[in-house]
Amino acid sequence: MNSQTPKEHLQSIVLDSILFGTANALDYLNLGGQVMMDEIGQGILEYCFKKGFIERSGDLEQLAGKVGSFFADNGYVGGVQVAHDGELLVITLIDWQYLGLMNKLRKKEHYLLACPLCIADNALFRSNGLYGQIVYEELTPAGNYLKKLKIIPGNAMSPPEALTPPKLTNLNQAKYDGTVNVGAPAFEAVEYGLARGFDHLGAQAQALLDNVGHGILEFLKTEAQLTLTGDLMKDLQGVSSFFKSRGLAADIQFALSSPIATTKFRNYLYQPVLRTLIEEDLQLTCCPFTLAEKALFRDAGWAVGESHWTLGDRDAQLNMRLTKIEEEFDEDKIGAFMG
Repeated sequence: MNSQTPKEHLQSIVLDSILFGTANALDYLNLGGQVMMDEIGQGILEYCFKKGFIERSGDLEQLAGKVGSFFADNGYVGGVQVAHDGELLVITLIDWQYLGLMNKLRKKEHYLLACPLCIADNALFRSNGLYGQIVYEELTPAGNYLKKLKIIPGNAMSPPEALTPPKLTNLNQAKYDGTVNVGAPAFEAVEYGLARGFDHLGAQAQALLDNVGHGILEFLKTEAQLTLTGDLMKDLQGVSSFFKSRGLAADIQFALSSPIATTKFRNYLYQPVLRTLIEEDLQLTCCPFTLAEKALFRDAGWAVGESHWTLGDRDAQLNMRLTKIEEEFDEDKIGAFMG
């Protein structure tokens, strides 16, 4: 991986958990799910432009190269090589962090492409009335991923011709490694893209985000051997300890005081995204910990209602109002969680 990863970083499993959860939640949309993914890619680009991570360019190929360089500088890919084979565009991704995650998704027959670099490039193509359809792919002897794209007309909301790519026979050689350091700028860009993408879904967005939260928990159980006991407080402690140890925040503390659940973050890498979303009056947030936290509340029989964020310089506090699902609210029951 690139040795110039920014000083502020987190482990890739934090980012991969929400990419897995998102691909898992959107899979039922089939071809339309890839359009949604590419909307997330558009949000990634918007964040990179507004924060100065990537300079705009009127040259499509040059801009795509800048996107590749951004993710390389942030440790998500070792390098990107672009060539041409007749009318086909040939792209080689060296030391591609997404490869192990793609293997896991395809084993579940989930073929949505959730790689942040790829969906940002897809958004570039779509904004220019084009779409890159994969017609060939392989894992090279050096362990790098090569794909050939047929560039076809496609507007911003048109689905690809097909979702299932050509069979990559040796993909099982790709082993998952969630310990790679990914720079905070890449994490921020992806998180902003997720919020903007889900915002396009309107009323159904929150239900899908609930599914994303459960997908995050599923991923952590299989890839981080996280054990969930069914005891709400113990499970919250386990999930918060995991995300803290992987770099999402220097500290995560939570408390329940009927009927409010409070979560406090110190030196929170999601905070810059959160501040931007609040400034733009976007209500949806996609922090992987808070989505997992809400999923745990739901599994324990509690729905999260009104939520309010308070921001410091690098810290944040989230207050959430809880209500019992499909039952009359009982303060004594929720107070019992406080032990």
